[in-house]
Amino acid sequence: MKRRILTVSLIVVLAFLIFSITSSVLASDTNKPGKGDDNNPTCFFANGTPITITARTDGKEGATITWKENGVTKTENVDAGFTIFGGSHAKNVETTSITMNGGTVANIFGGGLHNSVVKKTNIVINGGKVTSTVSGGSANLLAGTKCKGDYYTNSNDLKNSTTKVEEANIIINGGSIDVVFGGGESYSYTGNSKIQVNTGNINYIVAAGANGYTKSADVQITGGTVNVFQSVNRGQIESADVEVSGGTVKTLYVGGDSSDTSVNGTISKVEVDILGDAKVEKLEIGTSGGKEIGTDEETSTNTAVSFDYGTVEIVDINKFENITEYVNVIIYNMNKESKTFSLEKGKTLSNLFLDDYKNVEGYKFIGFVKFGPEGQFISESEAINENIEIYALYEEIPNTTAPSTNEKDDTPATGTVDVALIATAISVVTLVGVITVKKCIK
Repeated sequence: MKRRILTVSLIVVLAFLIFSITSSVLASDTNKPGKGDDNNPTCFFANGTPITITARTDGKEGATITWKENGVTKTENVDAGFTIFGGSHAKNVETTSITMNGGTVANIFGGGLHNSVVKKTNIVINGGKVTSTVSGGSANLLAGTKCKGDYYTNSNDLKNSTTKVEEANIIINGGSIDVVFGGGESYSYTGNSKIQVNTGNINYIVAAGANGYTKSADVQITGGTVNVFQSVNRGQIESADVEVSGGTVKTLYVGGDSSDTSVNGTISKVEVDILGDAKVEKLEIGTSGGKEIGTDEETSTNTAVSFDYGTVEIVDINKFENITEYVNVIIYNMNKESKTFSLEKGKTLSNLFLDDYKNVEGYKFIGFVKFGPEGQFISESEAINENIEIYALYEEIPNTTAPSTNEKDDTPATGTVDVALIATAISVVTLVGVITVKKCIK
């Protein structure tokens, strides 16, 4: 009797072990990168594993996805219509990493699909083609596809969406992309998103998501070509900080795209800075809640726009309540070293800290002179309304221990400027980088 009980017990234990091992293997497999099931036939889920996207080597359109699995390189070919997720389907992961160097895909999401939470997403585009969207956040619905699953439906409480990314990061170093969204799709939640564009060709950039809620967005454009930029599309974003320091943006909307009636998202605060090496062909105030910013109390978005002289063509400047234009003031010291100062248009040199130019050991500071053959002095109280280059002029302080000489005093009695002497000094600075004016002004 005891033997039979022992035999039954061993069978139960073995069955439990087999079930546990099998379950463990199946669970492990579901966490590996791979294509979706029959309900998600055109989706690829990285499940939190870092993946790289490259061009296919078989001559077909699409892409090859590569990743490491227990130290072994794995690959999977996908068609050009695939949507790539850094996260999982209806599961949570800590972080994601997608690097695209080539190939063609339809969409890239840093996060996951449906009820999925990711703490941090990272997308780097170095090349290739994305025919639809690159999104830092997650996809809640993914409308227009065959993907099925439970998704968040409460549009009135987007901050508690179960389709969530806490921090989203996108860096674009090349390639061709139709639309870049800092946030997610449909009723999703994105905390803080960051978009950095160094080069590449992009049709549309949206600081926020396609829809849903985005807490804040930081956008930096240092190069490349962007046809349209807008801070908000649909849904809601609290604040956006946008800096364009290089490249070309053909149309920049501070709010939403006012030419698109489907853009009805709201934004509470926007700061836009456009710096000297950038070119914005058209700057418009844009919309919030589907209405032009500033038209009523519902659209009282807090906007602050600053731009460098010559970088922007503004459409109806009177619509901008808080807009500041800056000029570049380039100053050369006596060693022919230059420094560029950003000065609000209409302000004077007295608004800049210039003590380093005025206090040079062994020299008496005379003043600043504009670049050019005429050698015109510029007063520190003169308003500056365009970009200028100026030089600091000095008089060498004589050594008091040296024997005295009967040098002739050639200082103009009226206190006027010896233009010929200054012109000579400027020609000297272009050669050797030193300006020395001797008894030029009384």
